[in-house]
Amino acid sequence: MALHCLAAVARCCRVQPLPLSSAAAGLPAVQAALISGKTMRGGPKSWIKEPWPYKERPYRGLKSFFDTTRSRWDENTRLIVVEGPPAAGKEVVARALAEEFEMQYMPAASGDLVYINDYGYDLRQLNDKLPHKLKLLQIDDFLKNPYDSRMGSFQINWFEFKLSQYIDALAHLMNTGQGVVMNKCVLSDFVYMEAMCNAGFVSRGVRSVYREIAQQCMPFLQRPHLVVYLDIPVAEVQKRIKARARPNEVGSPALTDQFLQSLEATYKESWLKSISEHSEVLTYDVSQETIVEHMVDDIEKLNFEQYGFQTDKMSDWNRKSDDEWDACRTQYTNYKDHLMHNMLVPRFDVPELMAEQEDMKVFYELYHETAPGQKYRFGFNPSMGDSVLFKLGDGGKYRDTTKY
Repeated sequence: MALHCLAAVARCCRVQPLPLSSAAAGLPAVQAALISGKTMRGGPKSWIKEPWPYKERPYRGLKSFFDTTRSRWDENTRLIVVEGPPAAGKEVVARALAEEFEMQYMPAASGDLVYINDYGYDLRQLNDKLPHKLKLLQIDDFLKNPYDSRMGSFQINWFEFKLSQYIDALAHLMNTGQGVVMNKCVLSDFVYMEAMCNAGFVSRGVRSVYREIAQQCMPFLQRPHLVVYLDIPVAEVQKRIKARARPNEVGSPALTDQFLQSLEATYKESWLKSISEHSEVLTYDVSQETIVEHMVDDIEKLNFEQYGFQTDKMSDWNRKSDDEWDACRTQYTNYKDHLMHNMLVPRFDVPELMAEQEDMKVFYELYHETAPGQKYRFGFNPSMGDSVLFKLGDGGKYRDTTKY
């Protein structure tokens, strides 16, 4: 069985809830053009309407007549993504922007987010029993040995989690009206695959499968309102990596100048040019210092509503009717598992992405039968204390990827 298909089937899950403070009702549902921060407003914002409790209640059917998606939106209902090379300070900037604009922060992919399941069980504990080719890999494994033949399936699995997280961000924005700031996102993930292929870490066959998966998944996603790119030269990246002295990074055969230069080139020559046709892009040279206050000032000056319906810029967000937005909200909230099934690309011509049938059987028995909370969807496991009486198939709980 193809490993990229296995990963998609194993971890398809419902969209997760994200925490949000209560909203103040009664204000007009008109979205202003300019984002405003706490400093500019002189204090916390007032929420237009209570967030929709999409953890407990699905959004569908007649509910859209009484709870339109845009009724909660205001000037800060925006999706912002912070991008850049390693050691650029993305987490610090993303958290600071989320704090200032009172948006939900979503962290970068990590082993804890990917492998600790909804009941708190760390699936990496299975690694000692899993076949070599099916062990659960993480970034440390890539940094230790980027030439490992399993790196192709690792990168595709990481793409899958980023896709899941991006859908969660869209669902949160549409159900609550709260903006989201993400530390990297699935839309830019291909720059890492390109750099890995150029450095010889993965084959062109793996890249071909990856591209096909991405082509199937991307059309269903809204692109961000704003991309903040933190730019530092490769020499400064290497200097910072050495200075922060993380054991898995120092001396890593993965973080070579060739890999980092390829990463930078793909970001600047491909992704940033492409995304700038649809989203606002702000680029900052942070090689000397990072002043978040300047970024906040620049963001507050952006007019996101200046583009018409016929332009590509902001075209993902310029839908004309409430019905279209309600349909999007329903898709991201109720049918995330359907969107995740776009990961299932029937490609069996790349040996690095294939596994033996006997190994697959061992993996399935351990991952789905032995691991606590993995047999059924979250919320439907009696062995974990879940009550399943009178529950329907769409009644599963959501996964919270902000809890780590």
